[in-house]
Amino acid sequence: MRPPCSPSAALIMNLGLLNKVCFAIAIVSIVAGAVQGLVMIWTSVLDDDSREQLWRMIAAMSAVFLASFATLSVSCTYADPVGSWGGELRRKSGGQA
Repeated sequence: MRPPCSPSAALIMNLGLLNKVCFAIAIVSIVAGAVQGLVMIWTSVLDDDSREQLWRMIAAMSAVFLASFATLSVSCTYADPVGSWGGELRRKSGGQA
């Protein structure tokens, strides 16, 4: 059993916060990109400059979404929190999972 103030416990808490932040950023990016896409589809009075700006905003949101998704994926893949299934399997099999 690790003490609650060990560096591992602090790292696990920070990874949990990182996961929540990345998930929130991904959700906001999806919603904002969908709204902008609908604006582009249903608005017929936009000039070429406005459409170009909307495409750039969608591309920027896509980049932010992919970055947060990649960070979330790597964090969930390589993190080994104390209560995770991988950690439980490693402890039961003697460190080999």
